[in-house]
Amino acid sequence: MPLTNPVTTALQKANNLSDLASIASAWANLGADQSLGANSGWIKLPNGLILQWQTYTAASQSFTGGTPYNFNITFPVAFNTVYHCVGSLSNGANNSAVGVHFQALSTTGVTARVNFSITNTTIAAFRVFAIGI
Repeated sequence: MPLTNPVTTALQKANNLSDLASIASAWANLGADQSLGANSGWIKLPNGLILQWQTYTAASQSFTGGTPYNFNITFPVAFNTVYHCVGSLSNGANNSAVGVHFQALSTTGVTARVNFSITNTTIAAFRVFAIGI
C-alpha cells in the first residue's frame, strides 16, 4: 500500500499505520532484527538491546556424582557488550543433575557448569538466556 503523502517517506499519523507497506522493512529500518528457531533464537530491538536464548543438550554419557562438568555454549550471535546470562535445567532430563551455573561469560558465549548428585549415564540438558547489546 503506498504512503498517503507520496512526497515524503514518513508514515502519516492519521492513517494509524495503514500506510505501512512492509512491517518487516520498517522493523529493519529501525535497526531491529531477529532469528527465531525451535531450540535457539535472538532478537535485536531498535534500541540495540539483544536477547538470546538456547536449549543445550549434551550427548548421553557417564557422569560421576559430585564432579562438576563444563559445557561451552556459543551464542547464536555475538554481543558487543554482554551483561548477564541465566539458565535452568531442562525438564525431563538430567536424571541426577542438581544444578547449573554459568561462568566465563564473554561476548560470544559462556561456560555452563553442571553438577550431578550420583554417578549415572544420562544427558545434560539446560536452557540459557543472555542479554546485552
